[in-house]
Amino acid sequence: MVNIKFSQLTGMKKEIVQNLEWLEAQKIEISIDLIAESKKRLQFLRVVNRNRWLYDGPALKRAIYR
Repeated sequence: MVNIKFSQLTGMKKEIVQNLEWLEAQKIEISIDLIAESKKRLQFLRVVNRNRWLYDGPALKRAIYR
């Protein structure tokens, strides 16, 4: 008889679910260049980071309100 603890069984179940989700995710087709899009987003974040007026005053209050 195999002696398996409940915690081991739960861990095995999580691993099986994770593997099934991974296999399902592999079916997703991506039609954009993720590297190019990531670079665009980083450039945008750099611009935002350089604008110190976004960190204080009305712009900050509006952002918090949203």
